[in-house]
Amino acid sequence: MGEIFRFSIASFGRPTAVEYMLGLDEALARLGAYPEIGRIDRALEPPMHVFQYRSHRVFYQFDGATVSVVRILHHAMNAAAHLRMS
Repeated sequence: MGEIFRFSIASFGRPTAVEYMLGLDEALARLGAYPEIGRIDRALEPPMHVFQYRSHRVFYQFDGATVSVVRILHHAMNAAAHLRMS
């Protein structure tokens, strides 16, 4: 999340970056409380949950008990290319 914060500061200024990151933290907390709110993207390999927060998508796995965030990507990024699991 450090890259998101640094980019946001450079592009939009520190106050906006701080506000964005606080909102992203709240979105992650919401995922922890309600892990099934994200849709499952079956086009990904392996399929995983996706939750949109403003300009970013949170990709995560949920095994019924634990939420594991895999990546947070800007919506314009090619998810399949960045989520290849080895």
